Amino acid sequence: MKIPHLLLLLSATLLTVTTTPAAVVVTTSTSLPSDVVFSNVATSTNTTISWYNTVNSTEREIAQSFQATSSFTLDSITMLLNDSGSAVGNGSGTGTTNTQGATFTVTIYSSTTNRFDLSSTIQMVSSQTGTLPTTGFTGANVRGNYITFDLGSNVALTSGLYYAFAFSFPTAATDRSLQFVVNGNTLSTTGYAYTFTNSASSPGSWTANGGNDYAFYLSAVPEPGAFALAGLGMLLLLIRRRRSMVH
Repeated sequence: MKIPHLLLLLSATLLTVTTTPAAVVVTTSTSLPSDVVFSNVATSTNTTISWYNTVNSTEREIAQSFQATSSFTLDSITMLLNDSGSAVGNGSGTGTTNTQGATFTVTIYSSTTNRFDLSSTIQMVSSQTGTLPTTGFTGANVRGNYITFDLGSNVALTSGLYYAFAFSFPTAATDRSLQFVVNGNTLSTTGYAYTFTNSASSPGSWTANGGNDYAFYLSAVPEPGAFALAGLGMLLLLIRRRRSMVH
């Protein structure tokens, strides 16, 4: 194989992009991801808000708006789970079982203001689905842990613009819920925590929780330079191996 052919093959491999949407991948950990670029750091774990969809026809979606302070490509969203036994499924065995393996949706919106419930120009930027862990995802195992939603399709965010991310469960089950830690109104000028509580008898709407913001951490896709260096290293290794074979 000629080295120029090798270069073409490697370039084609590096530039290949899949068009099949990937699912959101969920992991839990006692530590944060290393590539956080924007956050609302938890100052306390005493207050939580539940995200749920239960069999009594009550659903609550949750959301958080924020203003991007720099332009970056969003790779994952990390939240902080309640540090009590009710982190998953309100602490009940049935709730835990019905929360494990549940399908969910993550939606990213853009808005003209930090109050995306009042903005007249809300736009959905991305909507993606995933499945919560099917085993070991219990309050006893993950209470107080960070839960990371690694997006299947990364989302480009622009510095200075307002965005919101929202979580929802499309189907109901007994005590299907997660409890996320909230701070005080720490993003009062740039964002708000939201809930959307919906029932068969009382259709809901997004409501800003003026007294709180969720503790959250946004991670970025590594800079293109990191991939370029990895590709260059691979190329040099292949060239060196080729030369050693020739000699």
